[in-house]
Formats: sequence, structure tokens, C-alpha cells
Amino acid sequence: MRLQAAVEKLLLFKGYGNPTGPYWFMGIEEYGQGTIEDVRTRAAFREIEDLSLVHSCPPLGPVTGLIPTWGTMSKIVMRMNNNPDWPDTETCRRYQTQRLGTADGETFLTELLPLPKPSDMDFPKWWPWPSWEAYVKKVMPRRIAMIRALFEEHQPLYVFCYGKGYWSYHKQIFPEADFRAIVGGKMEIAVLGTSRIVLTPFFAWFLMTNKLIGQMATEIERPI
Repeated sequence: MRLQAAVEKLLLFKGYGNPTGPYWFMGIEEYGQGTIEDVRTRAAFREIEDLSLVHSCPPLGPVTGLIPTWGTMSKIVMRMNNNPDWPDTETCRRYQTQRLGTADGETFLTELLPLPKPSDMDFPKWWPWPSWEAYVKKVMPRRIAMIRALFEEHQPLYVFCYGKGYWSYHKQIFPEADFRAIVGGKMEIAVLGTSRIVLTPFFAWFLMTNKLIGQMATEIERPI
């Protein structure tokens, strides 16, 4: 596939898992190598993929160890489902590898920006924009509209938007939402219909500790 066509196709990628499930997780951009080969590989994905399937074979996988972002998602879901073993590392790893982002599961993983790169600080020189800001200006409105349409179609019970530095972008998906601070100001929550939108820190172990996950779950389960 030509590179330009691969990029355009990947801009339409919606995410991993089951959008009809109750738990959505939304980051800022897809993690990956940021190479031309990586983009061409992912351009073969369907608009919604099974995380365990596409990451169980080369060149993306297999993934057998705990990934901090995915592990945190797994713990949140298990805690919300009242699994008493949710803090356990092996239980978490098993959920991550077997259930997270699966087509028949309860979770959906999406990103505001779909092109893969290793970190916030990276900007692949071959990308067809002069800067990250130019990329955001061109791509973000289209992505926000796409995710909002998917949200309105499925009305998930919970949407966890992670990465405090990008909350302003996440809020653009829900402009009518009235967010309020919870967990001592470390997070924010809003209610839209039957959905609860939760803004959280980035899903790193040292930011989303087990204690903080437990406190968050207790607060967002309360009637609002």
C-alpha cells in the first residue's frame, strides 16, 4: 500500500475491542514505533480490531507481560466489576492478555490521534505535517467528530479519558458536559445521559496506584 493511502486509512481507525461494552478508555495517541513499516502494518487493521488478536502475532506481538496502560485499564474494570483479586499482578496480567480490548468483551480502547509513535517527545520526520501542532489542527476535529458519533451510538456506561495534559482535548468531545473535581482534585467527572465521563491522570503505575484506583471507583459509583 502506498504510504499516503496507509496514513489516510489509519486516520479512520476507531480502536480495539467492543464499542457496545460498558467500559471505554481514551488516550491521546497510539503507542508504536513511529516507522513507515509500523503504519503500513496497522493500515491493514479493520476500523475496529481485537487487541489480543492483532498483538498476538508479528510484527506487533506477542505481548505477554504487563503493559502499564493496559494493566491499569484491566485493574479498573475488575475493580468496577467487584473482583476481589483486582490488585493482584497475575490476575491483572491474565485479564490484559485474555480479555482487554477483545471483540466479544466489555472494553473499548480508542485514541484521539491514531498514528503510532514512541512518546510525546517524538515526531517522525516522514509524517506529512510540519509539526505535531499542525497534525493536531488538521486531524483532531475529524477524530473528535468520529469518536463523538460512536459515543452517541453506543452510550457506554463509563468513559475513562487518561492523561491530564490532554484533558482539554478530551473535553472537546463532550462540550456540554459539566465536569467537577473528584478524588481530591486528581480527577474530574461529568454525567451525560447514562454515561459517566471520567478524566484521570496518565495510566502509569506511579500515577494510577491501586489506592487511587480504589478511591476513584468508590467515588464514581456514588449517585450523582
